[in-house]
Amino acid sequence: EEKGSQYNTVFEDKVGKYTITYLASRNPIHSGPASIPLKEICETFVKNNCRQLAICKTKGVHCDHMISRSALVRFMSIHTPMEELSEKLSDSGLNYLKSVVSVKDSTTAFETFELMDSKRLYGVAVVDQDDGSLVGYTSAKDVWLAAMDNSKTSMELDVMSYLAAVRQLRIEKDGKTRHPACRVKEDDTISHILHVLVKTRYHRVFVVDKEQKPIGVVSITDIINFTLEKSEK
Repeated sequence: EEKGSQYNTVFEDKVGKYTITYLASRNPIHSGPASIPLKEICETFVKNNCRQLAICKTKGVHCDHMISRSALVRFMSIHTPMEELSEKLSDSGLNYLKSVVSVKDSTTAFETFELMDSKRLYGVAVVDQDDGSLVGYTSAKDVWLAAMDNSKTSMELDVMSYLAAVRQLRIEKDGKTRHPACRVKEDDTISHILHVLVKTRYHRVFVVDKEQKPIGVVSITDIINFTLEKSEK
């Protein structure tokens, strides 16, 4: 109990020291005019790997609207013919086979969030400590939930138990929050992966092998880039 309290205190101290300038530097926002073409919006997200694009009627004055990557893929899911996204992931040319940053499910919540902060990651996979299979996913949204928890839940808990507790708090408040599976397979189609990203509102999903071990990642930016390249052919 005492150790858990120490972890919570350290977390609160770190959060309390963050400034708007510090947070903004880690998540820069790019801007564009109201007349910016959809293709250029896609190119901006891919080139800069940014999460949001500010739309300004008058350049450099103020932001009139914001476009997020999530909003863009939701638009794509509605307006892109699914036959154009019928390729299997393994045949798509996407560079999804990459090193997956993960923590074991026995890792404490504090250690997990520390890892995300030190490596400047939006999220990490959570794997079974015995067989390495994917059991969950935690992201920056969970760090926000941790900050809103006001140290009611000990961060000494293993990460999955901690997430179950703080996510339940949010479920009780809005009645809508869900945390579904975050995995896809190599033989899934791009349209299916797009559907998963839109449905779950995740920024990335993990590709698993037959043993359910994570072997790669597909992000929203990957899907935007895939669609962009398709349109240029």
